[in-house]
Amino acid sequence: MEITFAWTKLEKECNEEKLLIRRHGPERAKLIRRRLDEIRAADSLEVLGRLPQARCHELKADRAGQISVGLKHPYRLLFEPAN
Repeated sequence: MEITFAWTKLEKECNEEKLLIRRHGPERAKLIRRRLDEIRAADSLEVLGRLPQARCHELKADRAGQISVGLKHPYRLLFEPAN
């Protein structure tokens, strides 16, 4: 899947390892990179849902339409599918 970011600052942070580590620390930065790589490699959201370590699921209520992918509790990566 293709990943697009809502803000250029966020895109720069997620694509530059030094910035990601500075902002989130080495352990969480590694998990964020891993999840982004898994999202990029997945053909569909169904593939992500089958990865047990990702704990991928659709959110409800005021976050309906967003998908959550687990990092290390309590942190998670949220995104909205474009198509």
